[in-house]
Amino acid sequence: MAGPAGFDDDIDIAVTVARLGNSSFELTYTATVAGRPACTGTVTYVSVKPGTAEAVPIPADVRAKLEAVLPAASA
Repeated sequence: MAGPAGFDDDIDIAVTVARLGNSSFELTYTATVAGRPACTGTVTYVSVKPGTAEAVPIPADVRAKLEAVLPAASA
């Protein structure tokens, strides 16, 4: 169960790759305070052609970096 974080608390945030698709991926952010969960959020990022809303494949260099840290169960 997550709990609150106070104004002067040090917050640690871990980032993991939750999903890797063809043109999108999801990163999950997990915040903890003194080792106890505070909150979790997931953001979906979509690779688009600049100046448009057209989805395009994730660039090879970005994909390689995401694959390098993708949890084994998701690979």
